[in-house]
Amino acid sequence: MCKVMKQLAVLDMADLLENEEIMAGYLSEIVATGDSDLVLSAICDIVRAKGMAAIASEAGLSREALDAALSPGAPPDLALVLQLLRAFGLKLLVAPA
Repeated sequence: MCKVMKQLAVLDMADLLENEEIMAGYLSEIVATGDSDLVLSAICDIVRAKGMAAIASEAGLSREALDAALSPGAPPDLALVLQLLRAFGLKLLVAPA
């Protein structure tokens, strides 16, 4: 594998999500794709960036409950997404398509 590919292989998006503005831009772009699996992955990236325990506490959940809710195959839960957005320091905005 070439050197560039080795560097790309270790890139973790959570390392790049340094503040709420970057997180909001990242999540907005992912939501715009309409891919719910990708949205869940982006939410997980933000949780990792801010810390699972801290986000669980801010969202009023146990770490285990948050982990279960973000597991692949877990049913989508709008209330949970809104709790997480608040814990991230973000809010949901709706605009014309």
